[in-house]
Amino acid sequence: MLDELRRNASSDKEFVQMELQRRILDLEQQIVRLKQEFADEKDRMMKQQQLATSEFESRIERLRADHLEVVTHLKTEHSQEVQKLKIAHETEIAQLRASMGASSSAEIERLKAQHAETTKSLKGEHEQHVVKLNASFDR
Repeated sequence: MLDELRRNASSDKEFVQMELQRRILDLEQQIVRLKQEFADEKDRMMKQQQLATSEFESRIERLRADHLEVVTHLKTEHSQEVQKLKIAHETEIAQLRASMGASSSAEIERLKAQHAETTKSLKGEHEQHVVKLNASFDR
């Protein structure tokens, strides 16, 4: 009976050792699986971050291009408007010279001053528009 108890104890010890070995292998496999899941999740997150970064950069480039286009358009419109006003004022001055002769130089000078003031105010408005556009782009 004592021998039988010793055999049973030794087989119980072997059983416990085998169960512990099996449990250690299971845990090691679980560690390997979790490491792989972590690596996969990290790769997925890095790809998402790269995609978001590239979308953000392309959006900024589009905004810059749009801003440049608007500023160029405003400059062109302003230049055209100034040129039209200059031509209109010069035509008006020429007509006044022709109709009034050389005696109304004061009127001509007044019109020149009016033209210069109009041109100056248009330039000021244009600069304000450009500043507003630049400020809105900077936001």
